[in-house]
Amino acid sequence: MKKIIIIIFFSLLLLLSGCKKDIDKIDNEEKQELNYTNLQDNDFDINKYELAEIPFVFVEKLSRLDNYTKTTKGNTIAKKIITYNQEIDNTYIQNSTEKHLITISKSSLKNLYHEAYFKEDIISLKTKENDEFSDISYEEYQLTYGYLPYGYHLEGFVLSKESIKEITKVDNNQYHLVLDNEIGTNDVKIQMKEFGALNDYPSFSLIEIDIVIEEDFTPIKIILKSEYEVDIKILGKTKCTQDYTVEFKYE
Repeated sequence: MKKIIIIIFFSLLLLLSGCKKDIDKIDNEEKQELNYTNLQDNDFDINKYELAEIPFVFVEKLSRLDNYTKTTKGNTIAKKIITYNQEIDNTYIQNSTEKHLITISKSSLKNLYHEAYFKEDIISLKTKENDEFSDISYEEYQLTYGYLPYGYHLEGFVLSKESIKEITKVDNNQYHLVLDNEIGTNDVKIQMKEFGALNDYPSFSLIEIDIVIEEDFTPIKIILKSEYEVDIKILGKTKCTQDYTVEFKYE
């Protein structure tokens, strides 16, 4: 009888844990549904792969990058009676001595400053330009800000067979992706809610990403366009359009 009660108790716990309203983190195993981690350097040849494989090999290449700088520039347009323009200006530097991120975003509604050094065991972070750095664990950082500026993702979006709704070849080395508005968006939503001081997680209606690459999958440029609705403290529910371009430079 005791065994039956214990089984029922743990079954209820499992059911309740599945009812959480908060966004859950996705395990690394799920993120790497299509696994290209065993590729050798000479395997990164765009001519070796089918169209559907290109995004996954590209993300694998991204995760291996070193000694590079990527700059992100663009804006987010929010429309609510009048139009608000939120500028985006990010720089991430990774080399043998540092992993350094500076994120700056400005508008009449919200000014954001986010600077972090990603060290071996800890992250040094400040959210105001004139503040001192304070240390935060990697786990706490990802719970608060969603994702790291490097790793196995495409601008924070987790790719899988289900999350990529469409892929087309635009030019020789340019590919256009249409992503699912829910699948693979958890980490991005976490960051957007924190950075934007939103009342709730955003709701996407469009996610399109273009990748421009070399023959060996080396990133040249990433172009992102998204449309979504947010709940902002001052404006309430507001529709937004975000456009930005990420450019890569190598030492």
